[in-house]
Amino acid sequence: MIKRALAIVFGTTVMAIGLAACGSDDDGTGSPAGGTTTALAPEEVIAPDDTVAAGLTQLAAVAGQIAADPGSDAAKAAVAQLEPAWAPVEGTVLKNDKDGYLVIEEALGLLEKGAEGDAAKATRGAKTMTDAVSAYLKKFPG
Repeated sequence: MIKRALAIVFGTTVMAIGLAACGSDDDGTGSPAGGTTTALAPEEVIAPDDTVAAGLTQLAAVAGQIAADPGSDAAKAAVAQLEPAWAPVEGTVLKNDKDGYLVIEEALGLLEKGAEGDAAKATRGAKTMTDAVSAYLKKFPG
């Protein structure tokens, strides 16, 4: 009985050591083996407040462009500006105001549909975006 218990403990210990040895490609430099770094997801990036204010202000402006002429080539071109403005600041917005983050994400979806020609969604998306940006910037001015 004691031999069996020792065998189980020994086997478990060996397996744990083996898994720990295989579980990391980190070379101790902060980057995976091979020297490449893993990029953070946009939701993980924390930007300075002035960068967030500028990005959100740009989102509201682009939302207005889409709502001004839904379905047009200009609206379709404008929708391509949403993600580049949002990605650098969304992590900070998520950290500071989860509800505001969700509202902005909803507005982005509405604006994308609005750019394809759905005027009601373009109008609602622009209003939702403008209201969300205004509310966020009141809480967290840049």
